[in-house]
Amino acid sequence: MTVQEAMARARTAFRIADYAQAEALVLGVLEKKKRLPEVHNFLGNVYGRMGDHARAVHQFKLAIQLKPEYAEAYNNLGVTLKNMQQAQAAEAAFRKALSLAPARADIHYNLGNVFKAMGRDPEAVGEFLRAQELDPSFVPTYNNLGTSYERLDRLPEAIAAYRKGLAADFNQPTLHYNLGVALKKTGLLAEAEAEFVQALRVRPGWTEAMNNLGVVLQLRGRPQEALRAFLQVLRAQPDNAQAYNNVGVAYAQLGRGAEAVQAYREALRRDPAYFQAVANLAALLESEKRYSEALEELERLTALDPGNPEARFRLAVCYLNLERLEKARTLLEQVVREVPLHLEALRLLARIARKSGRSREAQDYYARLVAADPQRDEVHLDLAEAAREGGDLDRAEAELRAFLAKHSEDLGARFQLGELYQQRGRFKHAAEI
Repeated sequence: MTVQEAMARARTAFRIADYAQAEALVLGVLEKKKRLPEVHNFLGNVYGRMGDHARAVHQFKLAIQLKPEYAEAYNNLGVTLKNMQQAQAAEAAFRKALSLAPARADIHYNLGNVFKAMGRDPEAVGEFLRAQELDPSFVPTYNNLGTSYERLDRLPEAIAAYRKGLAADFNQPTLHYNLGVALKKTGLLAEAEAEFVQALRVRPGWTEAMNNLGVVLQLRGRPQEALRAFLQVLRAQPDNAQAYNNVGVAYAQLGRGAEAVQAYREALRRDPAYFQAVANLAALLESEKRYSEALEELERLTALDPGNPEARFRLAVCYLNLERLEKARTLLEQVVREVPLHLEALRLLARIARKSGRSREAQDYYARLVAADPQRDEVHLDLAEAAREGGDLDRAEAELRAFLAKHSEDLGARFQLGELYQQRGRFKHAAEI
């Protein structure tokens, strides 16, 4: 058998994934004639497909030794080194390949992927754009360009990249899916829904796309359709905890509380530390005034993840609903020590202080709320009430006036200010309110 015949058979074996046969044929060629850089490069690709990266690297380096200007061998070496998590070495290989073949879009694309893996997204964007410029039909570039833009919080450019890729090849499910995710992030829910539907048309049964479709349907106020989507995910993946949680949300939206509780419990049976499922279950139990059951769930979650301030916050809310004020206060103080601008924790601490007759402490918490979120105008009303309870009528008046400066027609605030004027004996002012 001639070298040409053996290599033709090896390439056929490679195409049908018979890598052992391809290896045997190529090794036979190299026994007869060792100085064939293209053959070493091909054998490197065979070893790469076999998952034997070390031998693949060795063959690519042999090819380069025999042919120092061999761009393809450098490119293949870079791909293999990237697969071995050796990003810096892969970068060097791709840069050398580009110095030899600067107009190859696939090498720019590969270098972009290395930059992306290293977290160097601006450089990745540059390489993907260059690959697009060189070969507008190279569709994978559009997808990776879009995901790099997303990581840089440049969503409009990500959406444009995905759309451009779909203009080149409309039947790319990953592009439809990623476009749907980006559109969902920007609140364009109808368009996001259409993209997830298209992804499923091209790739039926894709559970990630079906799950995201269900989430969008929920957000669009169509819980019955969302429920069907999530149940379809569960048929394909019976142990998918996220899908069970989403089923629970859909049941809760439909007013089917018992089934929602069961779905959340199924999610937690599969993933006992699934925070969102516990939070959803506890919220549902609390809404049904089943505080003891909610407390049990939240205490379990806090024990599983004691460093999670949100878990402690949810537990504090449950203690507050059970009128266990000191336990709630202790947890909320821990939360604000770790997250000083946790606005809801500050609000609840102010509420506890008021209920406990500590009006000055309540005022301090409300003041922190106003400083942290000046646009939260209703806090002025809370602060006014706390000041009035503590006898600081000047402060109460100032806060009511601050609120009414923005909301002059608010009858409740005007009534409070009128009452305050009466309390201070300023009856003429009260009458004018």
